[in-house]
Amino acid sequence: MGRSRGGLTSKVHAVVDARGLPVRLGLTPGETHDNRLCPVLLAGLRCPQTMVLADRGYFNGPQIKACHDAGLTPIVPKPMTSNAKADGRFDRADFIYMAKDDEYQCPAGQRAIYRYTGEEHGLQLRRYWTSACLRISAQRGR
Repeated sequence: MGRSRGGLTSKVHAVVDARGLPVRLGLTPGETHDNRLCPVLLAGLRCPQTMVLADRGYFNGPQIKACHDAGLTPIVPKPMTSNAKADGRFDRADFIYMAKDDEYQCPAGQRAIYRYTGEEHGLQLRRYWTSACLRISAQRGR
């Protein structure tokens, strides 16, 4: 049992097969972050073509990479943490990735091209931008 705003609570985490039958179960206190139990639940899973479906609470870059490395296909939506919309700016969801060209199309139809790869918190981040979108953003702010 854990203590949260609602009182004493706990969370049940489950790994299920394709039919929804439990394969593994885990229990954590209610205030524990979801992704802390993920490595324990997924350890040793070696089924061919296994997909891992989880909610946003399980989104964690190193754990997603570990799934790929173990031959698992993770499907975890990225948390919606950007305040861009509230600030009157476009956020990532407004941009469309064009895989053939390795570019992003901004909401104004301009292309943000790949510029360089950097590292942040041990993860590689590819950087894209276009000067046209910067001008559009500045015009929207007037």
